[in-house]
Amino acid sequence: MQLESSVAPLFFPDPEQNSVLHLGFAPLPMSQWIKLDTDFAIFQQHKLAQQTNLQRVFQSLPESEAAQADFAQFLARHLLAQHSDTFQVNNNDLLHKPSGRSWPLATNCLWQASLWAQEDFCLLEKKPDGLTSDYVLTAASVCSPSNWFLEDKIGKGLDQIHKPVPGYKQQLAARVNRFMESLRADRAYQRYNWSLQKGNQLLWRADEINDGGSGCENESESETKVASRNNSNIYWRVERQTFVKLPQSGAVVFAIRIYLHSAKRMNQLMNFDDAIARLVARLPQDERRYKDLDHFVNSGIGR
Repeated sequence: MQLESSVAPLFFPDPEQNSVLHLGFAPLPMSQWIKLDTDFAIFQQHKLAQQTNLQRVFQSLPESEAAQADFAQFLARHLLAQHSDTFQVNNNDLLHKPSGRSWPLATNCLWQASLWAQEDFCLLEKKPDGLTSDYVLTAASVCSPSNWFLEDKIGKGLDQIHKPVPGYKQQLAARVNRFMESLRADRAYQRYNWSLQKGNQLLWRADEINDGGSGCENESESETKVASRNNSNIYWRVERQTFVKLPQSGAVVFAIRIYLHSAKRMNQLMNFDDAIARLVARLPQDERRYKDLDHFVNSGIGR
């Protein structure tokens, strides 16, 4: 499923950024935890289309049942309280008033509850044996991954999940673990993550890319200036990531909302080409390779 976000960009490239190892957690009013907009129908169609191969986008461990039930109740309460203009209860169903679509409120399944919102959702829980302080991914409904595979992450702790990220263990692991421990059910936090991709597919993985892929070509390290060539199929992909702790189970909800804006549109709002060129040039080579940015060196952005 393709997306051209109807809303204005929420996050812009910072040409002074010199590392992807930036947490950027910011407090978020609970009223803004879930974002709803006119792209709701696209996300719904995209999620429902994945049901033919559900295991690819939804997985859970048996011990996550309590957290899944806690999540469904928590999300329903939030939507009814904070988005009452959009959702209401109708005969024990949650009704989405603009579309007329409804879902049973009595669900203990993360996948079913994830259909109520545009976000993807991951549940992270501490192991009950108390032998580790790491949070483990026990359940996830992820239909729009940014070039990663759910089957590689389920049942693993944060350190293992982020193992491919250059420098994560040395620079971020301890800080992330402290942040997770500090979360409370009445407070939400958000951060943004960004990528560049060819095309505007929501499900962005190597096995799904059919337009030449995101690529990771061995460009010379000195070739860091983005040239002014025509490359109108480049998209600025932004993840709005939110974090909140569930009140009963203590599981952490990691929610991911995808936005896709063409480089052409971004250039109409800012000097996007030059900002991206400066940003890519400042990143260490291992981080550029991790984010598949070498493919865009000298490729031209949105011109």
